[in-house]
Amino acid sequence: MSENFAIRFLVVDDEESIRRLCITVAEGLGFTSREAADGQSALAVLEEHPAHVVLTDLVMPHMNGIEFLNRAKQSLRRTEIAVMTGHGSIETAVQAMMLGAYDYISKPFSSVEELRLLLRRMAEKVRLVEENEFLRERAAISRANSQTQPGGHTPQSLIASTHLGEIERATIQRVFQQVNGDKSVAGKLLGISRATLYRKLKRYNISPRPNRLQPGIAATPGIQ
Repeated sequence: MSENFAIRFLVVDDEESIRRLCITVAEGLGFTSREAADGQSALAVLEEHPAHVVLTDLVMPHMNGIEFLNRAKQSLRRTEIAVMTGHGSIETAVQAMMLGAYDYISKPFSSVEELRLLLRRMAEKVRLVEENEFLRERAAISRANSQTQPGGHTPQSLIASTHLGEIERATIQRVFQQVNGDKSVAGKLLGISRATLYRKLKRYNISPRPNRLQPGIAATPGIQ
């Protein structure tokens, strides 16, 4: 898997000014971007151009954000979708999160940096999921190859397992650095429960202190 693959972004909102702002911020992060003015149009876009990250308004003509979220998640389970909500619609935003939304952000945005941070976090989760899927596939191939290896050599499956553990440890350490040691945010980015997170911290002897990285561990390429 190329570590520099571009995040595909879609913004769904009936206000052109909001779409323009979101695209400007997303492209500043290196995303490739598309836009749609309503849920039905967005579904058509996703059918032709599946996105990694989607930001959708909740109140739109023809199809509201909740219905769009439901339908998009049915076909694109690994796509991260966040919702935008006007003031006074927080309950609907919480409902969206219960249905699988990554997070919500109020609009008008309090700052461009708030929007940038949300998109960066979503992109980081997408990259982690893609990386883990790639490693699982590599491990499966190595296990299959090990069945045909002659005796007297270290099994390829053991090598793959060790490498997978090293990558997982480095990934967890990197995420803690990026979220300044916040366990709750780290668990969400990694897509694991708090109990699983604590087990992995203990297993890899990781101290989740902010702004510290293991030597040689770089931040995720492509996200600034």
